[in-house]
Amino acid sequence: MPSMAIEQTVPRGPETDADVEQFDRWALRYERSKWQWLHFGRVHGRAFALASRFERPTAILDVGCGTGRLLRSARRV
Repeated sequence: MPSMAIEQTVPRGPETDADVEQFDRWALRYERSKWQWLHFGRVHGRAFALASRFERPTAILDVGCGTGRLLRSARRV
């Protein structure tokens, strides 16, 4: 499994470190969940099929709504 890159664009204080650490622990379990291949794999495939109707994008905005799995998959498409 590829390691997850964490990009930090806003400085955070020590009070948020626990939240970030908790998300990082959860994210690893989420990535390995059976739901990834049972459900989200098909959903992502459908999203890519719909997106293929348009020109290849020059930029993608990731608003931080997950672990980045969809964007990593898009890179391989």
